Amino acid sequence: MPKLPEFFDTPNGPTVAGASPALLAALLDELVNTLGSLGIHLDYSAQPGLPESEIRARLAQFGLTAPDELVVWFSWRNGYSRESEERRVRMRAHAPIPNLPLTDLASSLESYQGMLDFVAPPGPPEDPAMYYFGAGPGWIRLTSSAVGVAIECLGNPEETPRVRFTEYDFSYVDPPMYQAVSLCTPVAWTLYGIREGAYTWDPATRRWSTAGFRLHPSQRAAGFS
Repeated sequence: MPKLPEFFDTPNGPTVAGASPALLAALLDELVNTLGSLGIHLDYSAQPGLPESEIRARLAQFGLTAPDELVVWFSWRNGYSRESEERRVRMRAHAPIPNLPLTDLASSLESYQGMLDFVAPPGPPEDPAMYYFGAGPGWIRLTSSAVGVAIECLGNPEETPRVRFTEYDFSYVDPPMYQAVSLCTPVAWTLYGIREGAYTWDPATRRWSTAGFRLHPSQRAAGFS
């Protein structure tokens, strides 16, 4: 079982040592292996990844820059298939990956467009940021609900991106809650949680149970749960 990278704090939230696209790819592969050992075969429910050129071009249509880590993410898997999601809902089962309910790129960008349309003039009378839940202009969601992981898609694609856990009570306070650095961080947290018994899979009900006190302390402190 490969050793997980060390977690440490930064001014923009927790991250892991050696965060990079290469490390993200390795962590995602380890996640597939870990799920497989529990009888969860991701390829039964997830869609194949997308070409890098398509990922970058589709974000560019929105004036966004695809961080290299985001390219790794959507090249790995492009969310879950509609059929598998419909089957999961009928069975009242949980998504295969705890705390990371994947969505496809098209749905991510559709959600992004919906946010832009909602806050466009004349838009809501209040501060529009209160409707972003942490994923406003320049940020796209990587999960299938309003609560989940989002990534910043602005600036140099080679730089390690900031990520957020979008929440209805998302706060921009300092020190930052619901914020971290690199997609490596939430993936490593998920692997840590499975290994340490924070996430336990019941194959009979196909549901995850969560023991919050077993999550990594940096995950609990950042509110990514």
